[in-house]
Amino acid sequence: MRAKMTSVLVLMSAIAATSASGPVAAQSFNCNYAKLPDEVLICQNPYLGDLDEQMSALYFTVRNRLHGAARTQLKRDQTAWLKGRKTCGYDAACVENSYLQRIYQLNNYY
Repeated sequence: MRAKMTSVLVLMSAIAATSASGPVAAQSFNCNYAKLPDEVLICQNPYLGDLDEQMSALYFTVRNRLHGAARTQLKRDQTAWLKGRKTCGYDAACVENSYLQRIYQLNNYY
């Protein structure tokens, strides 16, 4: 009985520690490995995290509908966009604007 109780307490502590640590994964990358200023900012800012999830879901939807040269071009565009977002550093307004522009582009990609 005591061992079972200890196991339950350890499990509950692990769950509490995980949920209390804040956001650990945005849709497009794992926040546990975020090192670049823009990624750290996205992981710390719930609104930017939501934009990241929206953009990522939209990107994969568009990507999965494309084939050949169109898909290759989309991937190149995404890589270029990521390079541009990185130049924002810790500037939240810049990161937000970058996401809003990319979401607009992806919505009009077809």
